[in-house]
Amino acid sequence: MMINLDRFSLGLAAGLLLAAEVSADEARGRIVRIDADKKEIRLETRLPVRGILDLKLDGKTQIFIGGRPATLKDLAPNRRIRVVFEQRDGKAIAQVVRSLGLLAPPPGERGAGDAEQPIVPPKDGEGMAGVLRRISLAEREIVLIGPGPKGDRTESTIAVAEKTAILRDGKKIALADLKEGETATVKTESNKGKMTATSIQIGQAAARPQPAAPPAREERPRLRQVLKRADELLRELEERKAPLPDRP
Repeated sequence: MMINLDRFSLGLAAGLLLAAEVSADEARGRIVRIDADKKEIRLETRLPVRGILDLKLDGKTQIFIGGRPATLKDLAPNRRIRVVFEQRDGKAIAQVVRSLGLLAPPPGERGAGDAEQPIVPPKDGEGMAGVLRRISLAEREIVLIGPGPKGDRTESTIAVAEKTAILRDGKKIALADLKEGETATVKTESNKGKMTATSIQIGQAAARPQPAAPPAREERPRLRQVLKRADELLRELEERKAPLPDRP
């Protein structure tokens, strides 16, 4: 059987070109703007490169928040997302949009596995408490879900400086040692309009050593008597001019 090599090569090249045109790309970044009417998202990308990417959503675009199916209405500016998209006619068409964080299920659809331990807010001046839902080593920031101005499931993005003290059960750890799903208490300060953590506490702080108890009061008179008796013995030895006894 004879094969026309020229026709085979041309077909192969055309197939590779078509595959290249429909191959999917990936980007990560922060949502700058959402146009719900036009179904468009403007993304400030950080990976793979920094820049601005305008995405178009169509009827096949899938959106997930915290692993749950979501809609464009569930997204909001400043939320960080990861997008798989393809180029069509010079436009970036989003295929899959994923975001960490929580998506509240509809009433009556919460399953047993969705139940979480309630987060008790710390007292004023002691920081903010919640569950870690995102830990970015490259951007040095965390996302904390907990009580806040938007309710019990407020999502807060907090920067983590190099000097931020991070503790687990009272012991120092690194940012890379944090795990999603852990309960954390975070003290923050405002730095150029952005929340920056001054300390992150995971678990219970190590118990502080208690100061040694002072001697009981009833033992002090006895100690005075011993010292007084020793002084009397030394005085007797000096008066007798007797040599001190050898040490055992």
